[in-house]
Amino acid sequence: MSNNPVKKYIKELSECALFANVNENDIISFTEIIGAHTKLCGNGEIIIHQDELLDKFGIVLSGTVTAVRYNTSGGSTVIAKHTASSVFGELLACHSAQPSPVNVVAESDTVIMFISYSELFKDNVLCSKPGVAVFKNLASLMSAQYFRLEKKLRYMSIPSLRDRIIEFLIDCASTNAASDYTFSVPFDREGMAQYLNVNRSALSRELSKMKKEHIIDYNKNSFRFLGDSFLGDF
Repeated sequence: MSNNPVKKYIKELSECALFANVNENDIISFTEIIGAHTKLCGNGEIIIHQDELLDKFGIVLSGTVTAVRYNTSGGSTVIAKHTASSVFGELLACHSAQPSPVNVVAESDTVIMFISYSELFKDNVLCSKPGVAVFKNLASLMSAQYFRLEKKLRYMSIPSLRDRIIEFLIDCASTNAASDYTFSVPFDREGMAQYLNVNRSALSRELSKMKKEHIIDYNKNSFRFLGDSFLGDF
């Protein structure tokens, strides 16, 4: 694959938070200056290995990647899922002496653009207009990543399975609820169980109970709260 397919994926790059307020021509020139390159990763391919030291971060141009943490007992927890235009690995790249705590795995054939963190600090990049915008955006991305991790820790601190599910669903609803209060979650049942660090069977049973009790309704990854109990939350 070409190392400079930026024009082909300019829509995805324009929608990437890293390039907010950067026009298409500047995105093209900026990625050329910093030597950004792309890679096609096959379904199931490990893009970043747990314990790997990183000096670069990635942008998903197509497909989906998942960050998974494995423990010593063989269990796993989904930390995050990234789709087209998403940035991943930026926190690890800025602290390259710290090994990755997760595997990042392609869930389908996926195209990734990799950016070397050290390249961003070259004088011709730092002094450029798009370079200034990218650094501001990168700082915002790192801040957002902190709050995402804080949110996940909040879920983990909730002992009740039902309360943990409700807290997660309220957060999803506050982000993408439609006018009829339906909203989607970014995981299938296995992914949702791993993300919430719960047993999949227990999760499915609790969701079924909540549906029978008319607390929620759902079909696959589409959900809706029933009644007025939670509508004020989003």
